[in-house]
Order: sequence, then structure tokens, then C-alpha cells
Amino acid sequence: MPRIFIAIPIPNKIKQRISQEILSDKTFSNLRIRWVQPKNLHITLKFLGETPSERIPALIAAMQATAAQTDPFSIRLEKGGVFPNRQKPKVVWIDIEPPAPLLKIWQTLETNASKNGFPRDTKPLKAHLTLGRIADSHVETEKTRIGPLLDAASTLQLPIFEVNQIQLIQSTLSPQGAEYSLLHQEVIGLQA
Repeated sequence: MPRIFIAIPIPNKIKQRISQEILSDKTFSNLRIRWVQPKNLHITLKFLGETPSERIPALIAAMQATAAQTDPFSIRLEKGGVFPNRQKPKVVWIDIEPPAPLLKIWQTLETNASKNGFPRDTKPLKAHLTLGRIADSHVETEKTRIGPLLDAASTLQLPIFEVNQIQLIQSTLSPQGAEYSLLHQEVIGLQA
């Protein structure tokens, strides 16, 4: 069964900036963080996990309905943070502003996916772009060293970009990290 999720892609120029200014910065190379490969940077709207292949057409129908009910919108990546908190950092991320349009597309997708037989997410959306993950065994040492990374992520001046599509992505896990394959994409808004 494919392991899948629905995401908003990040423009290549923004991926390059994040890679140059954070992911490839030697200042942070001593942190025990498993970085996301720049090519895999995205904003997850709905993680479905392992899903039977025969259910994918219903998911695509939900994406098509969502795209038809959503207009393109602009967002900016800004402010660094961690989940669940700075005392036990496990995921390093960049926040998204403004969150309102993301919340709207997420709610629309949740409604359309549930109409097509997919369970609703039980947690509210916390829109973010994951930069990396800290292994449980390193949380204690990294919590005191992560400040400069969060400062760098918070001061990163990234351009506003337009969200005009959503993608269905398959994630294949390997010892080298996740490999993503695009299964489907929908252009959103009036241009669809």
C-alpha cells in the first residue's frame, strides 16, 4: 500500500534559499538533526499514511472538489519554531503567515475527503514547513543548542509566494530518508 499525503509545493527558489541559509549552513552541522532534503520541502495539508491503491481515485476526487472551491492565495514562510515545545524539541519548522487561507483550504479538503470516505483529522491544522527532526535520544542535548537555529529561521527573509496547486505525494521510506513521488496535482481556483 502506498504511503501518501496531500501537500502544497514550495517554489524552487524558496527551497534553494532555505537550503543555502539553513540546511547547508555549517553553523548548524553539529546539531543532531535529521534534515529534510531541500527537494522534499512542502506544506502538508493531509497525511493519510498507508492507503489502498484502489482508494486513490476517491482521494483525487476530493482534491478536484477542493481545487474547484478554492482560489489561489499568497503566503510567506517566517518565524522558526519547534514541536512540541523548546523543552522537548522534536521537530524544527518554519511558520506560515497568514494562516487563514491555509486553514480554509485545509477545512475544504477535510470536508471533501470525508465525503469520499476518508476520516477527518482529529487535531487542528498547525500549518508549518518541517526543516528537520531531532531523535528522542538527542532531545535533551539539542534543546540548549537550538536557539541560534531558531533565530536564523526567524530572521530568514523569504518572499511571499502564490499557492496555486495541491499535490498528492507518495512517500517511500528508506535508510537514506524519504523519497517522494508525485502521484497527482490539481491547479486551484478559477484557472482550473
